[in-house]
Amino acid sequence: MTNLNDRNLIHTAVYWAAPTPDGYGGYTWTQGVEIDCRWSRKMERYLDSRGEEKISRAIVRVDREVALGGYLFLGDLDDLSDSSAADDPTIEAEAYPIQAFTKIANLSGGWYSRKVWL
Repeated sequence: MTNLNDRNLIHTAVYWAAPTPDGYGGYTWTQGVEIDCRWSRKMERYLDSRGEEKISRAIVRVDREVALGGYLFLGDLDDLSDSSAADDPTIEAEAYPIQAFTKIANLSGGWYSRKVWL
């Protein structure tokens, strides 16, 4: 079943999944991919993965599951300030780490609402 709320995802973001250890003490990022989202620059209290209360920079509704430790950037790949940011979000000043994520099914279980706090 199609999520009827997908039509509300009017923005594009670049998503990088959480990095994996490279075996040399560093980390390897996946290539950034464009996703549909609804980005709201909004301060909101939330609990992070350790149960600590934080204040968000933005609330983002996304079209798929995303991982804690991943990053989001409002815009598409062509909007990145540096072409190498497509492979490493930490060099993009406007890319933010995913601090919390929820996924809630509708009553029939046919689709999910996915919310991210940055």
